Amino acid sequence: MNHIDKNLGGALKGLREAAGLTQEGLAERAGISARTVSDLERGLRTVVHHDTAKRIASALGLDDEGRRRFEALARGRQVGPPEVPHAGGMPPAPTPFRGRSRELESIKATLLTGGVRLLTLTGPGGIGKTRLGLEAAREIQDSGGEAFAIECDVSRGACVLQLVQDTMKRFGRIDVLHANAAIQINKEAVEITEEEWDKMHGVNLKGVFLTCKHVIPVMRAQKKGAIIITSSGHAFATYPNCSAYAATKGGELAYMRGLALDYARFGIRVNCVIPGATDTRLVQGFINDSKDPEQTRKRLMDSIPLQRLARPEEIAKAVLFLASDHAGYITGTSLAVDGGLLAQA
Repeated sequence: MNHIDKNLGGALKGLREAAGLTQEGLAERAGISARTVSDLERGLRTVVHHDTAKRIASALGLDDEGRRRFEALARGRQVGPPEVPHAGGMPPAPTPFRGRSRELESIKATLLTGGVRLLTLTGPGGIGKTRLGLEAAREIQDSGGEAFAIECDVSRGACVLQLVQDTMKRFGRIDVLHANAAIQINKEAVEITEEEWDKMHGVNLKGVFLTCKHVIPVMRAQKKGAIIITSSGHAFATYPNCSAYAATKGGELAYMRGLALDYARFGIRVNCVIPGATDTRLVQGFINDSKDPEQTRKRLMDSIPLQRLARPEEIAKAVLFLASDHAGYITGTSLAVDGGLLAQA
């Protein structure tokens, strides 16, 4: 293949049609959902995980060069001519990093240090989530940034303290904390066990407390820092069988306000981002665990003025804004990224 559209959606559509495949046919061959193919072709997703890109390339029957070029495009990289040896053995300049693929969404918290240096903190989810954290860090490194990943159970103070110490040894400062760890168990209030209650509060609320407790002293010494806590619309208006989860999210919102007042004089800003229903494993689990998943999905879509789930990258951009100097006069508040959900009476 000597030519490939520089737009992923256009490239995929052209290659699919050239192979005589429908969106459903390509999805079946590649072992992915037809919705994924549709979202890619419509430009609703601009990058995909490299394993997914490989499956799509294989399903399209591309040759080696075509696969290389398509996989590069699918991972958000510039598509150029075939690689040739570089003078003096020097590697090519890194392509700017354009964002993680959706499959890396289970990265649970992030500490940004010194602009381009990044620590990705994964939850206590075992080998799978640790692998995803390492993969996210590797993508950033491959794109010219500096990053490393570490697994940490945010509900354990000793573990959180160790990761902060490791970060300081490596980078010497912490500029941004994004506290994003969460688990969700959906049951009627009387059906939630004490163990489940403690588990949700341990990760969702205690985890925020512990990461802030150990990061704030670093930021206070720097006299600058930004903390973004991922709360939820459940803190304002919830659904049946979500009372325990909503309690943790409301607690995060109240805790954020208190932190903002306590540490504003040290140049530390603290805000919450309020994601609406987002196309993540957590939301898909909420739908699939319900008694009638199809009805739950329909009710959820009907409740959102924009009539769709948020894309993870849309939430990430809101977090990036709150972390940046563009939000330098914003603290103690929340930013809803919910498709208009909370604007309704």
